[in-house]
Amino acid sequence: TAISRRNEERTWRLTRDQLVRYRTEAGRGRRSLEDTFLKISAFQEMYRLFSGRTAAVLGSSVAAGTAIRTLCLCDDDEALRYNQALVSMRHSDLPALKELWTRKYATPSKSWPPRQPDEEEIPHLRSQLKACRAGQAGVSLACAEHQFDLATALLATSYKDEAAAKEGANMYRELASRGHGDSMVGLGVCLRDGRGVASKPGEDDDAAGAEREREACAWFAEAAHGLGHPQALYELAVALYTGAGVPEDEREAARLFELSAHKSCGANDCHAGALYMFGDCLLEGVGLGRDRARALGALRRAGELGHRGARSRLLALLDPPSFAQGLSPDQSGHQFSDASRQSYRRPPAAELGHRRATEALTTSPAPAAA
Repeated sequence: TAISRRNEERTWRLTRDQLVRYRTEAGRGRRSLEDTFLKISAFQEMYRLFSGRTAAVLGSSVAAGTAIRTLCLCDDDEALRYNQALVSMRHSDLPALKELWTRKYATPSKSWPPRQPDEEEIPHLRSQLKACRAGQAGVSLACAEHQFDLATALLATSYKDEAAAKEGANMYRELASRGHGDSMVGLGVCLRDGRGVASKPGEDDDAAGAEREREACAWFAEAAHGLGHPQALYELAVALYTGAGVPEDEREAARLFELSAHKSCGANDCHAGALYMFGDCLLEGVGLGRDRARALGALRRAGELGHRGARSRLLALLDPPSFAQGLSPDQSGHQFSDASRQSYRRPPAAELGHRRATEALTTSPAPAAA
């Protein structure tokens, strides 16, 4: 009716005027930025609901968009799209995500490779590989998979059995030399992490480590560029992002994170780590144009796949009051901290025992890691 429409327009004008006042007071330090942002979010939600009627209030839909851009301190379309995406996701998804992602037994991030044989399986895997080789005239794919699983299981014992770890790494190398993609990646991770490939007596550890990193990147590159292997693309992207074994190249790293995420996506799965790092690059504008609205989608998908860092990062963006009190996730299951974001650039924190920094540096587990 005409009366209800006039009431809506009056509410619209009052909200707009109040936001102008809030913005002025925030600039003078009399209003918190969080308080201002919440009001701006309400204004944007009204714009979405009443967008068909803004012409009567502000003159045209273009004027309405300009008003919102001004009121939410958005200097460009990227900032405007980000604010709109935040409002939309907070309104429709935040309660469900908080409920699902803060359960005590939330799905953990997946490790690589997907199959992680237990130490107890080693005798059976040896027998299986021996039987496969006896029944095959040459090297078969089935035998290669048995050998890969056995190597992975042997490397799982590296913390207590260096001989077994060395045997596993040699098995990876044998398969990698035959073009087995998973083994190329597995060998690269062993070289990078120094598992089963210890320095020779009298060899300088730093020099040997640097040489192993370069060889690891060569294997990653061969599997990534030659086979399009999603995990190899991810590992090579990490190396480029950190400058470990190859010259640092954030632009190429971001491209490979995106490529790894897309190549790994099947019917129900994607590479969670690649999605997370791609979202992080979009969020910060590292290596590619900043697109925070798109980053929210990448982080959400990674979170749905079980990536805990992505969950914490996204919830920190969507629910700032939950971590404004300064509580850590350990102190309350419903507190989220943006400090949980993965940062390969802060190894000193991990070395000092900072739990979240350590977790961030280990989101790409070694092949045999649990």
